[in-house]
Amino acid sequence: MPIEMYIMAAVCLLTDLVCRFMLKRNLYKLYMKKENGRVQLAEIKKWRAIYYTRPVLYEVVIQYMTGGGKKTITITTSSSFLKKYKNEKSIQIVTVPGTNFVFLAEEKWRVQNIELWIVIFFLSIFIVILLLIGFLQAWSMGMLQGAIFLSFLLIYLKLRHIVRPQMHYKHKTRMKYVTDLSCEEIIGKLRHEAYNDFQFVKEKEDVKDNMYLFSIDWKAPFYQEYLRAGVRYRVLVTPSQTGSTVWFYLSECSDDYALEQFAEKLRGFMEKKIGAFRDE
Repeated sequence: MPIEMYIMAAVCLLTDLVCRFMLKRNLYKLYMKKENGRVQLAEIKKWRAIYYTRPVLYEVVIQYMTGGGKKTITITTSSSFLKKYKNEKSIQIVTVPGTNFVFLAEEKWRVQNIELWIVIFFLSIFIVILLLIGFLQAWSMGMLQGAIFLSFLLIYLKLRHIVRPQMHYKHKTRMKYVTDLSCEEIIGKLRHEAYNDFQFVKEKEDVKDNMYLFSIDWKAPFYQEYLRAGVRYRVLVTPSQTGSTVWFYLSECSDDYALEQFAEKLRGFMEKKIGAFRDE
């Protein structure tokens, strides 16, 4: 396989991965907006169109209320619906409790997602053709060429799997786990089993307050000082007819896009250590 074809395949692969990464994030934001979002009204402080870009970008500075007071942010989009808000004083937004996500209520990223799917489709076909040509050439040119080709193919398949766009997600800002254990047994197990990456403490010293805090800390295996994230949930344990119900309410997260991984770590912990299973 000539070096030019390797370069061409690498460029296509990189472009394909970037498009998949962007699409994955858009689908995740759509899920968070639909399943966990709260609609509220925001005040428009500034509106402008950036015409020298393609596509044209629209920028709006908004101010909205949070639990800690007023907050001002800037949102930029290529969606043309924002043109009608040029002379408006307010706009509907969607916020997700426990995260930094703030979306325009009408934003769906529909055009951008269609464009990304089209690019991914044609790039995938082109990459397959390049790899097939490379396979046929490597087969006829010897073991070294074949090994290089197979390595390139494995890297491509692995990276493509990592950034695979998903349509179904598991994280919610409120998650419910059920078990046949009593409330006292659940709290005792959570205290005993939560160590290392997991922490479980009382939220307040007041004995009448029944809220707890459950934290998960994640570190990359080889870059623990640089790649790390954490999430915190407020926990409430209530009795049920068959045992107990454990409610997890998202309180804060250092990386909003890592919530899926944290939800999976929480599920594994609750099933293996506590014997509780997610109900919603």
